[in-house]
Amino acid sequence: MMRIPITFTLVVLLCEVFLCAGLSAPAKAQGDPVQPSTREAMGEIFASVQTLLLLSLEDGALADPANTSALNRALARLEEYSSELAQHGQGKSEASFTFFSRSLADDARALGEHFSSGPPAESRRLLYQLIESCIGCHSRLPSKEDSTLSVRLTRDPRVAKLPPEERVRLQVATRQYDSALLTYEAILASPDFTPQDMELLGILDDYLELCLHVRGGSQRARSALQTLSKRSDVPPALQGDLREREEALAALGKIEAAADLARARALVLEGEAIARDRPERSGIVQYLVASAILHRIVADPSRTSRELAEAYYLLAVVSSRVGRVYWPSPEELYLASAIELAPGSDTAREAYRLLEELVTFGYTGSAGTRIPPELRAKLEALRRLAYAEAPSK
Repeated sequence: MMRIPITFTLVVLLCEVFLCAGLSAPAKAQGDPVQPSTREAMGEIFASVQTLLLLSLEDGALADPANTSALNRALARLEEYSSELAQHGQGKSEASFTFFSRSLADDARALGEHFSSGPPAESRRLLYQLIESCIGCHSRLPSKEDSTLSVRLTRDPRVAKLPPEERVRLQVATRQYDSALLTYEAILASPDFTPQDMELLGILDDYLELCLHVRGGSQRARSALQTLSKRSDVPPALQGDLREREEALAALGKIEAAADLARARALVLEGEAIARDRPERSGIVQYLVASAILHRIVADPSRTSRELAEAYYLLAVVSSRVGRVYWPSPEELYLASAIELAPGSDTAREAYRLLEELVTFGYTGSAGTRIPPELRAKLEALRRLAYAEAPSK
């Protein structure tokens, strides 16, 4: 699991820059212009980031009573405008944006409550959680251009001193994708990181995701994996894993501009077969290419409800297989969206079965008996939708 960044307030700035610099990206990718109110919210969040950044980079500034007012004001702005972004997200057709903007608002509110009086460990957990929401949001859709908003931040010499595995998270979260790819590739070539370190930190999977989701191609990823496989410290098991990933990337090629639901479905089934027959292999390439296609489908307003329902169901399957344990989990929202978009369909019933399994499993050891009443009520409502008589065509 990724280490929490060393400097507490630097994590704060990461969290907020991530959102203000990047939440506009999904809207642009969908052809959905950012509304003035959304732009205002992003601007206010960025202003709070600037304040927190300056304080975090000055020795003793966080403990200086003279900065208390500015710090509290910045945190209050973060909470207020994160909440506004979440409200804008409710009106979007794409459940991913809704999920991540809502997650940001929840974490910002909790952070504000814990920052001044709560246990430091809890505040760090909330900050880390907020960071991962930003990274999850920004690594979903293709982007040909990096953000200009955060260039000065990521080039700051004080940020450059961060360990590369921490700096790359900042680069992805602030949509400095070219820099992030270079940092990942430097880690893959660095003797300071063993292959076991890379696996533990999720470097390989995160790098592949950035290549396939955001840049939409496989050749660069293949070259990086080939370079890594030539290292003398790569154990035989990982050599085989790298070889299979290279072969999968070669076979899959580029992700087409016209996202194909049938291709995504076939890739998910292929990934499932790999995971079932060879548990030591995850089918990560197939899953990541499938999710790249699926995210583009659910961002397409011309898709039918049934197409969107299947895409959300398949996204939930992929997320449940390869989602990071430290990410917020969107599977439940994806599955609920699938059920609501196509009630009474085979897809809705499959989605409900997976949703019930995930929720029950989430209450480990209880066999579902400790599921909160309000969640049981939501499940029952979704069950009725899933098993309702399908509307006639």
